[in-house]
Amino acid sequence: MFVPFFLRFFPLKINNLWIYKVYERFDEKEYSIVKVIVEEKIPFDDKIIYIFGYYLDNEELKKESYIINNDGLFLYARKLEDNLIVYDPLVSFLPINFDSLSWWSWEGKAGIIPSKIRFENKGFVEEGVFKISYVEENKLGKSNYNLYLKKEVGIVKEESDTPYFSYISELMDHNIDFDDFSMFSFTDFSKSKQDIYEEELEHEEDFQDFEGFKDYEEYEEYQEYENLEDNTVDSFEDNYYSTDFDDETLYIDEDYEEYYKDDYKNDSK
Repeated sequence: MFVPFFLRFFPLKINNLWIYKVYERFDEKEYSIVKVIVEEKIPFDDKIIYIFGYYLDNEELKKESYIINNDGLFLYARKLEDNLIVYDPLVSFLPINFDSLSWWSWEGKAGIIPSKIRFENKGFVEEGVFKISYVEENKLGKSNYNLYLKKEVGIVKEESDTPYFSYISELMDHNIDFDDFSMFSFTDFSKSKQDIYEEELEHEEDFQDFEGFKDYEEYEEYQEYENLEDNTVDSFEDNYYSTDFDDETLYIDEDYEEYYKDDYKNDSK
């Protein structure tokens, strides 16, 4: 079974369950219990849709739909009562290489409302727990969120501050497993932006060197000559400074220093 690194922080499988204690900020005594369940899985050739249900006292609060494809985890839609909000384009909720990104953003429509979302990677805040902050802006106002994702568990805490209400949810219990994602050919983001920049810079320098030659064949011949010359010099230095006595034990007379001094005095007269 193959589970990519980024999905270790967002477990996906039918019947996965998380139970949260949800309360308003600064009022932890009054809280509700919310259950989150992965209810549906809809596979396609190049993606899978997972539908989450949120329940308070067995009454549905909302549904959320996420899509997995070769580029990561995307938020597709939210449904609050009879109000369906589809995100166009898809919101890159958890990119494959999210742990190496400092930020990423989205701009499009949430339903019919133009919106912007900016995510920031805050890194590990404790062992195995990643913090991601994001801000969502549209004509209705600005909403701020902090997500705490734990490896092999999922979201363990969420802090939200919206124009309508502010709340905190904390994980109380969970029962999760993982689907197999070996059918995907996930995009390789192993190279960092700095790696890519340095490679491009190196190619640019090669091109500048090439400009002094008639054609690329002449440039290649020059490069081969340079490499041959470097190897010849290295070989000459190795042979020149080597002796037949390198591996032998040399005997030094204990009076060598005195004999040396006497010879020096005689030569200087």
